[in-house]
This record gives sequence, C-alpha cells and structure tokens, in this order.
Amino acid sequence: MLPAPTARPGRLLTGLVAAVALLGGCSSGGAERTSRALSAPAPAAVPGGVADGTTDGAGARRPTTASPQDSALARSLVAQQAQAVVLVDTVRAFDRPAVAEFAEGVRAERLRELDDTARWLRARGEEVPPEVEDPRRVAHEGAGAAAALVSGTQLDHLAAARGSDADRLLLGLLMTHHEKALALLEGRPASDDAELEALLAGIRQTRQEQLRRIDDLFVTLTD
Repeated sequence: MLPAPTARPGRLLTGLVAAVALLGGCSSGGAERTSRALSAPAPAAVPGGVADGTTDGAGARRPTTASPQDSALARSLVAQQAQAVVLVDTVRAFDRPAVAEFAEGVRAERLRELDDTARWLRARGEEVPPEVEDPRRVAHEGAGAAAALVSGTQLDHLAAARGSDADRLLLGLLMTHHEKALALLEGRPASDDAELEALLAGIRQTRQEQLRRIDDLFVTLTD
C-alpha cells in the first residue's frame, strides 16, 4: 500500500502528487441549475440567433440557436461530464465507505449535468453527442478537451487499483479533472445565452464544493 499524503500545499498539487505516486511515475497524455423546459417550438429565427416572440417569464427573448462558441463549449462540457462518470465506474473496489459515497455522488451529479446540457443543445437544434446516452463512448486519447483531462493510461491504472490505493488514485484524478475543467471555463467571453451562463454557474459551484470535499477526504486517508 502506498503512503498517504502528509501535506496539502494546494488542491491541484495534492491531486497530482497522489495520482503520480500511484501511477508509478507514469505521465498522462448542483448548485442551482436551469430546470425549466428548454424544448419549446422555435418560431422563425431573426438575425443574431434569437427567435422572434420566444420569451422567458420576464419577457426577455430566449435564444433558439447556439453560437459556434457556445455549441463547442457545451460539447466540451458533455465530454468532461461523461469522463467523470467513467472515472467513478472504473473503480472496482473502494476501501473507505466515505470515499465510495462521495464518488457515487459525483457520478450522479455528472449524469444530471449531462441531461441538462443535452436539453440545452436540443433546444437550440444542435446534435447531441453520443456520450450523453453512453458515457463510455467519450474519447480519452487524441484531440479534445476530455482527452486533455484524463488519459487512457491513467484509467488503466485506476482499474487495476484496489482498496486504499483506489481511493487515493480516484480522488487525485477527480481533483485534477475538476481543476482543469474549471480552468477551461476561466477567461472565456461571457455568452449572450443566459441559460447557458446559468448552467455554467451551477457547474462551477458544484465543482468547487466537491473540491473542498476531496480535500477533507484526503485528510481522512492519513488517519
């Protein structure tokens, strides 16, 4: 069994140290969310991607098409959410019940986010990625945001881990995954689509709350 981390100088460093140690030096490769229906029939579109006459409860116009940037971001979110589900499903045996409970909560939250993101895409006439129906179809190698978060090699090591090693490795990978996913949302221009911004705000808050919980769980693994 590998030694537990003894210091946590920072979230990302802690996650990386735990993951690297367990991989033997191998390198790698909600809060409130909008829940109102997003599938109202779209009237004829007008310039700017806003449908004439489509309003929310406050009378504001609701977009019925997505900008290329928003569409790409939503697809990136789907890949990230699917990969987190795969991470949890890859673990075959946990050591600590608290870690197992937390992991199942992460999985359930990512599945809810997949459903929310898919509804947003469908409401704007966008094709929904296959990972929504089957998270295992997400790519872990090659180009794309998800491939940059967790590699296939890391998943192989996670599948082979057992007990406390599996606990530490999953928490380290989830920490890194969450930190990188949040970083991808930083510095981007705000969207004109208020529903997308509400979805992203919920995602940010949930990831931050789960990162704090990962910190707490790492402390318990030193006991």
